[in-house]
Amino acid sequence: MKPKYFIGIDIGGTNIRIGLVDKKSTLLYFEMENTKKVLNNKPVENLSKFIKAYKDKNDTYSILGVVIGFPSTIDKSRKILLSTPNIPGLNQLDIVSRLEKLLKIPVFIDRDVNLLLQYDIYSNKFGNKGIVLGFYIGTGFGNAIQIDGKIVIGCNGSAGELGHIPIMNDQTPCQCGNLGCIEVYASGKRLNYLKEKYFSNTNLSEMFIHHRDNPMIREYIQHLAIPIAIEINILDPHYIILGGGILQMKGFPRHILEGYIFEHVRKPYPAENLKYYYSHEGQTNGVIGAGLYGFKKLEEGTCDSIRK
Repeated sequence: MKPKYFIGIDIGGTNIRIGLVDKKSTLLYFEMENTKKVLNNKPVENLSKFIKAYKDKNDTYSILGVVIGFPSTIDKSRKILLSTPNIPGLNQLDIVSRLEKLLKIPVFIDRDVNLLLQYDIYSNKFGNKGIVLGFYIGTGFGNAIQIDGKIVIGCNGSAGELGHIPIMNDQTPCQCGNLGCIEVYASGKRLNYLKEKYFSNTNLSEMFIHHRDNPMIREYIQHLAIPIAIEINILDPHYIILGGGILQMKGFPRHILEGYIFEHVRKPYPAENLKYYYSHEGQTNGVIGAGLYGFKKLEEGTCDSIRK
């Protein structure tokens, strides 16, 4: 019998990552390609060709389906991409139906941060009990929530948009179309803005090595802490995962971020019992998380087409 795998895919604004993942999180044949090069001007057709070519190269394995993480808001059915600000052509798109028609195998999608959370929960052996919050600060401010083994998606599928909580009376436009979102101040985009305006002679990757004690950078870190503290105060979690490219930069002062979070959370609890876990740096996390998500769906009985 052929080994059984899901094709896991993590689509970012810059790169697409793909690999085969089994139920024990083993990853085979990991590849990474430029997103614009793969999708070009026909994202669905070209993504289908990309997946098919990868599947054909690895036809000695039994492929149960494809799981894709998108940097998008997704509808409750987990079939339609509602909004993908950083990748053209992926708005209001029933991508699952179209890909399944082209690929002839089951396709599952979710927000990229939800799949990153699956990887972190698995690698830290949290199990399926309790409240887990994932905060992933990269280009934007990503957030994922799991309660007793189930990802929180909300009434319309758009839960976890923590980066878009409003700051009172702020009128700064956000890329989402609203005004005054915290992501304007707490994101990789904001750090890059500060670098270009005030620290132009410093490489972005070395901002925290050279300037972490600068008042503007301290204020930036405090802005990162505010939405994290808000969600902690609301949900009183068992586990807090902190990750994303910004927090994994060299010299990032984790103790300062944690100090600002403590400053803003409710006393005495949850402030006195906060448990932080930092996501491991790696290009493969989202791919492995995608594969694990597929096997989780299979165990839940939501993959009847595969079982048959």
